[in-house]
Amino acid sequence: MADATKAHLTKAEKGDSASMDAGAEKQISKGLPLARIKAIMKSSPDAATISQEATITVAKATESFIALLVQEALTSSDEKKLLDYKDISELVATKSRLRFLSDIVPKKVKAKDYLASLNASEQPQW
Repeated sequence: MADATKAHLTKAEKGDSASMDAGAEKQISKGLPLARIKAIMKSSPDAATISQEATITVAKATESFIALLVQEALTSSDEKKLLDYKDISELVATKSRLRFLSDIVPKKVKAKDYLASLNASEQPQW
């Protein structure tokens, strides 16, 4: 196993682009599924063909965004070892640069609070 790693590193150090691409694909494959990302990208009517490099770039950017989101949510969380939906939804609600996620990650509202607000809005205001 170690010999295979050394051989891979040696080829990469020499500038063998094929081995570097394979290494990049192996590394990214541990994260988000590339086939799904490519399928999502192909769902756009503007995208005729999508290269493997574009798929890998979008996957890496997405992983970086998720890491940043989690890091910021943990920083603002009460518990530094546990991340809850509430922490992410509060972060999305408070940070203006994350407002585009407000429909996807809304604040949780308890049913009794929602019903109380409905009842209050239905009562006539004299």
